Amino acid sequence: MPEVLVLGVPRLTSGFDDAERLERRAHLVVHGSMPSLTEDQVTEAADTVGLRGRGGAGFPFARKMRAVGEAARRRGVRPAVVVNGCEG
Repeated sequence: MPEVLVLGVPRLTSGFDDAERLERRAHLVVHGSMPSLTEDQVTEAADTVGLRGRGGAGFPFARKMRAVGEAARRRGVRPAVVVNGCEG
């Protein structure tokens, strides 16, 4: 069995014992707002847990984040990363 790494308190299913589906307001009460993280914090977290893309090549997400950030800074634009967080 592989080791499972957790960043912070597991929250994905918090509240399911009270309701099957949480509307936005209830979701915020249970889970709180999204934390505001810097590029370095997101990259470090992705690196720590070994997060990889699921597009077939398993490319390291932290490496992609660094490349996007560096390219945006070179061009003088604000970076944007779009993530499909529901590959169920």
